[in-house]
Amino acid sequence: MSWGRFWLMPDFGSDDYHRRLRDLQRSAALSGKEIDQDEQIDNLHRENRELKLYVAGLLQLLVNKEVLKANDVQELARLVERAEQETQRADSPNTSPDLEAIAKAARQAQS
Repeated sequence: MSWGRFWLMPDFGSDDYHRRLRDLQRSAALSGKEIDQDEQIDNLHRENRELKLYVAGLLQLLVNKEVLKANDVQELARLVERAEQETQRADSPNTSPDLEAIAKAARQAQS
């Protein structure tokens, strides 16, 4: 029920009026939560992508400074890839683009 229709109701004070008011308030609260949840999910996806880029950059920096060996990073990428494949076996056999980027960075650091 819209706000305009709600205020045009002639039965102010009746039980039906109060029930409709509660329903309208509940509906407004739920739609706000859905928007908040969608926003939060979008923010989490964006932060997740940023963190993956930071990790890839950090690994590249550690390899360039010879703190880590490129082989260690490649092994880490293989371990993560295997774990991801085990959890997503039913969904998709494709490798994550982020893992591919880490493996690529490790190969580049090796050369």
